[in-house]
Amino acid sequence: VSQFFSFIVSMIFNYVLSMKYVFERDENMSRKKEFIIFFVLSVIGLVINEIILYIGVDMVYANWKWLQGWMSSGFANTFFKLFATGVVMVYNFISRKIFLEKK
Repeated sequence: VSQFFSFIVSMIFNYVLSMKYVFERDENMSRKKEFIIFFVLSVIGLVINEIILYIGVDMVYANWKWLQGWMSSGFANTFFKLFATGVVMVYNFISRKIFLEKK
């Protein structure tokens, strides 16, 4: 429940700041449509994040004994979270640039 609410709050905060400081708003698009697109792109980013974590931690790290010998589970979690964060950050910026910014 807390993850759901933190995602919603951070997404709204990110929307407000991104549309004010990062992207040039398309005046032909309604704010409602803009927010819905932003929300959908954010949910897709969340799904990408979860898939990367699942593959990295639950499939790769859990099944590769040599990797378990090389790094602790805490380090593996942190490593894959950082990797997922980087991938999703790039995805979010590019997708929002394509779908939301003034052409």
